[in-house]
Amino acid sequence: MMKKLLSTRKKHNKGFTLVEMSIVLVIIGLIIGGILTGKELIFSAKIKRTVSDIEKYQLAFNAFILKFDEIPGDMTYAASIWPSCPDVVGNNCNGNGDGRITGDEKFRAWQHMALAEIIPGSYTGVYANAVYYAPGGNVPATDLHTRGCYDILTKTISPVLYYKNHTGISLTLGTRGWGHCVGSIMTPSYALGIDMKMDDGHERTGKMFIANGSGHWARCLTGGSYPHYLRKTVTDTVCYIHRWMD
Repeated sequence: MMKKLLSTRKKHNKGFTLVEMSIVLVIIGLIIGGILTGKELIFSAKIKRTVSDIEKYQLAFNAFILKFDEIPGDMTYAASIWPSCPDVVGNNCNGNGDGRITGDEKFRAWQHMALAEIIPGSYTGVYANAVYYAPGGNVPATDLHTRGCYDILTKTISPVLYYKNHTGISLTLGTRGWGHCVGSIMTPSYALGIDMKMDDGHERTGKMFIANGSGHWARCLTGGSYPHYLRKTVTDTVCYIHRWMD
């Protein structure tokens, strides 16, 4: 009787067979693979959404010029078309017509495109108190960050930062700070994903370039003179991006 009980106990104490272990490992692999694939899909979807927004504003900018033969924000006769946007001292709806977007024209640009119904929403066209930029108020917001904003203005970039000296109208995607919209908003890999979708996949050439976010010098890209290299292993939010509109 005792021998029978010991025999039964030994049978019940047997470990997993190789087949059972293989099945468990396959299941674990599928679960991990599914999680990783899910993360990649979410990451890819976010990049596509950002690319779609940038393309939307690029098309709107071009459409405005085609329709009015002037640059949004710099437009000299905006007040005569949109009475809700009067041109008065200290609150100029009209731009100066110099072919550039400077000063508060960068806020008027969004207002002009919205009034022309080329982009959705409405914008104040003027500085916000203290911080200047108010995402969703005078500039478009983005779901990448609660302080995320788009900016549009004429910039001059030197060969120290870019592959050549260039002056042009730039669309910037960053976070608002004190008087700027160049705060960090994305990781280096996210910024590179956008560049690969829209441009040449290089951080400092082409129509788009990646930059170190305000307060994060040499965290997104290496410091010093051009050429700079993207710090692809950094997983912190340390970058913002420019896109040349012209």
